[in-house]
Amino acid sequence: IYTSAWYNDSNRDDGGYSLERINPELPCSDQNNWRACIAQQGGTPGQVNSVLDTSPDITSPEPISVTLNGAQQIIIQFSETVDLSSIDEGDIIIEPEASIVGYGQAQADQISVNLDSALDSGIIYTVTVIGIEDCVGNEGQLAQQFNTAVPQQFQEGDLIINEVLFNPRTGGFDFVEIYNRSDRALSLKNWKMANRESGEIANILTITRDEILILPAEFKVITEDPQDIGNNYPLGRSVNFIETDDLPSYGDDEGYVILVDPVIEIHDEFFYNEDYHFSLIDELDGVSLERIDYERLTNDPTNWHSAAESVGWATPGYENSQLQPANVTSESFSIDPEVFSPDNDGFQDVLNISYALEKPGYVANISIYDRDGRRIRMLVRNELLATKGTISWDGINDDGAKARIGVYVLFIEIFDQNGNVSSTKKTAVLGGRL
Repeated sequence: IYTSAWYNDSNRDDGGYSLERINPELPCSDQNNWRACIAQQGGTPGQVNSVLDTSPDITSPEPISVTLNGAQQIIIQFSETVDLSSIDEGDIIIEPEASIVGYGQAQADQISVNLDSALDSGIIYTVTVIGIEDCVGNEGQLAQQFNTAVPQQFQEGDLIINEVLFNPRTGGFDFVEIYNRSDRALSLKNWKMANRESGEIANILTITRDEILILPAEFKVITEDPQDIGNNYPLGRSVNFIETDDLPSYGDDEGYVILVDPVIEIHDEFFYNEDYHFSLIDELDGVSLERIDYERLTNDPTNWHSAAESVGWATPGYENSQLQPANVTSESFSIDPEVFSPDNDGFQDVLNISYALEKPGYVANISIYDRDGRRIRMLVRNELLATKGTISWDGINDDGAKARIGVYVLFIEIFDQNGNVSSTKKTAVLGGRL
C-alpha cells in the first residue's frame, strides 16, 4: 500500500511523476526506498530508474518515539523499516514492570507491544529499546529510553503559554511553547491555538489530532516548520517539537496568543507586545519572549523577558533562559536576588519584588531611587494587587535606558479603600561589568 507521502517530494506529489524504487537490492520496500522520478519526462518506463542508488544500507534503525494505543498497547516508531522477528528477550523493557504478551507490526517502521493488562493511570512508565534490526540486519546498538503514561483529564491552569516567537527572522516561522505545570500526564489531542480579531477570539486551529502526550514539567513547541526552528535554534530540543498544519497569525508588534482546550474553552491567553522585550536589544527579529515564573499571571508584563543571547535568543523545547521563580518569604515585601545584572545573559537579569498581604484590596505604588535620591523609575502606579504575587524590574529607567551600576532604593507604598497607608523600603544592587 502506497500513499502520496512515498514521493518524498512536495513539488512532485500532486501528479505527473512516477514513483521509482531507489535500491532494488534492498529487501525493504517501504516509503524510505521510494521517491518521485526526477527525470524531465516524469517517468522512466523500460529504462534505469532516475533515482537509482545501489549503495549498501549500513544505517541502524533508531527508535524515534513511544506512544500509547489505549492503555494496553505501546507503539514504538522507528526511523526505518524494522524486522519484527529480530526482537529478543530484553530488547524492549518497560519499567515499572508490565508484562508483554506479544508484538505486532501495523506499519513497517513501527512495532506494537501488546500487554496482558492495562497500564496504571498516574504512573510514568519508562520504555527502553535496544537491539532491534532492520530488514537487512543492521542492529541498533545504543539503548534509548522514552517516557510514556496513560493520559489523565486536564484541569484548569494545567497548561500554560511559556514562550512565544512572534517575530521570526526573515523567512522563518513563529512558534508557541506550552508547559505542563501539573503532576498529570495530559494528551494534546484536539487542543487548539487561536488569536483575536477586533477583540473577538478567531482562527481557532487544531494543534494535533494525534494522541501526543505532554508529561509533568514537560515542554512542547508548536510550529508549522520544526526544521526551521531547529536550524535557527540548534540548542532546541527537537523531540519536543510538534508540527501543526496551520498556526494562527501572530503580528510582529503585538497580538494575542490563545490556548484552547478540546471543549473550546480558553485555557490560557497571553497578550504580547514588542515593548515587553529588553529595551537594549537592537534587533528583535528572531528573539523570543520567555516567561519568568510559571506561577505568576500570564498577562503580567513584568513576567516576560527576552530570551538570553547566550542561548541563541530562544529556548524551544527546554527550560527558559530567564526562568526565575519568585522567592516567597514571610515578609510582606521581599526582593530577590539582592544583586542582579540586567545584561540579558540569562543569569539574574531581573529583580523580583514578591509580596504576601493579609487581605485583598490593596493598591500599590513602587518607585525606584538612585543613591542620590533621584527617582529613576516609577515601576508601579496605583496598581491593584492580589493577596500575593511578584513584580519584576529589568533594570531599565523611565527614559528607556539601562540604569547605572550601583545601589538603588525601592520605595513601596500600599493603601486600602479605607485610606490606610503603609510603606517600606528595600535596597538592591544593580551589578555589571565595569
